[in-house]
Amino acid sequence: MLLVVVVIVAWSVVNAVRGPSQPPNVKPAPLASAQADADAQDRAGEATPSGTSADRGEVVQATRVPDVPAAWRRVAEQAAAWPSPDAAPELGRPADLPTVPSSRMRDTIGLNVDLWRTEYAWADFPAVVDKVRELRLRHARVGMQAGAAYGLERMQQLGRAGVRLDVVMGDGYGRFGTAPYATLAERLRGSVLPYVDAVEGTNEADLTERADWVQVARRHQEQVSGTVEPDRGDPIGVIAPSVGRRANAEPLGDVSGLADAANAHAYASGGEPGAALRSWLAAMQPEVPGGPIVVTESGFQTDTRQRKYHTPTSPQAAAAYVPRTILEAIRRGVPQVYLYEMVDRWSDPFHVDTAAHFGLLEHDLDPKPAWSALVRLQRALLDNGRPDVAAEPVRATVEQAPADLRVLAFRKRDDTIALALWRSASVWDAERQEEIPVPAEPVRITVPADVGGALATDVVSGERRRLARGDVVSVELTGSPVVVTGLQPG
Repeated sequence: MLLVVVVIVAWSVVNAVRGPSQPPNVKPAPLASAQADADAQDRAGEATPSGTSADRGEVVQATRVPDVPAAWRRVAEQAAAWPSPDAAPELGRPADLPTVPSSRMRDTIGLNVDLWRTEYAWADFPAVVDKVRELRLRHARVGMQAGAAYGLERMQQLGRAGVRLDVVMGDGYGRFGTAPYATLAERLRGSVLPYVDAVEGTNEADLTERADWVQVARRHQEQVSGTVEPDRGDPIGVIAPSVGRRANAEPLGDVSGLADAANAHAYASGGEPGAALRSWLAAMQPEVPGGPIVVTESGFQTDTRQRKYHTPTSPQAAAAYVPRTILEAIRRGVPQVYLYEMVDRWSDPFHVDTAAHFGLLEHDLDPKPAWSALVRLQRALLDNGRPDVAAEPVRATVEQAPADLRVLAFRKRDDTIALALWRSASVWDAERQEEIPVPAEPVRITVPADVGGALATDVVSGERRRLARGDVVSVELTGSPVVVTGLQPG
């Protein structure tokens, strides 16, 4: 035991001596340059042919939504008209499947990206941007600080890579280098506004346990809402303050006069993501009654040797749950999900820090299984075009399926159809900390399309196979999502 303690202390000393890297000596580009870059990205997205293939190594540019709050409302309203997302499929009866434009996938996936770090992977930010491009990332949640300027330049680098930003506008208590607020507002307007789709209030003020947290969060939200009101012709979305505990949405109360969307931190604590989303979305509704809800944090801690703060999930189970989180969110009308987080914060070889293990990438940018699964999901459905428009429903008949089958149909701009198929089955026992085998179940769906040549991809294993000709999609499902692409309408 003494030897273990000595080793841990030595490791801590080494890291303390090593300290963070020096912040890069860079300056953000002028606002006019940022605006020109953002405009060029938008034009590229509108002009990109719909048939461009990610498999050919080409990046499909995304068409920007000009009115973000209205787009959020449309997405939520579309899903509200669908059958319950938790209902078992009705077998043998033709019905319209919940259908969205394929570009909805890219517009839903977001990552929490900590641009103010300088240790480990963050010392080589171009390598981080390369990973952003690998995922074809469209949305990032970033924080604004009042100190050094290198984080602003990194925001601009993400913007030039086609990423739209949700900016957390500091902290109601002025913690974490976020005071004074006037500096944050000036930096937003003066350096990064062309890349911004949304701003957000204070983060989890309830976890301070201070008696005045509600008043502080609401007062800060007034500042955030007022900051973006006069500054942009294309409306920016304003997201409500987040809470760390579902029950605290009630004391925070209705902030609909100060926000366009409620804010959920829908962690599943080792459980399957559908149940977590269901409970969090219901709890957050009072923030903006009847309005959309953005999930600004959701993710899985993958160090199974510790249970501090968050119940862990094995890396392989997280690989199934992360893409299912995105699919469940689309099915429930959530316009964006910001997975927490892109990169592990630091190396933690002695398993002493839960916060170091939420990344989809290791601290050195090596991919975890969940990252690879998310890349496969993204690439299978990659498309440009407006993500918030209605898509012609796909009418199909589920002939055979387990009761926990979930289905989403996607229409691409080249008129092909894709189906995402998954089950709500748990693949991880959070209490026993062990995998739950999910036996394969057959799924047969008759579709109004030629199935011959369509490609079925297991996004976790990467296994791919071509389907036989006919009008029946036939696959076997375990706990991993399968995406069937290339269905040609009949």
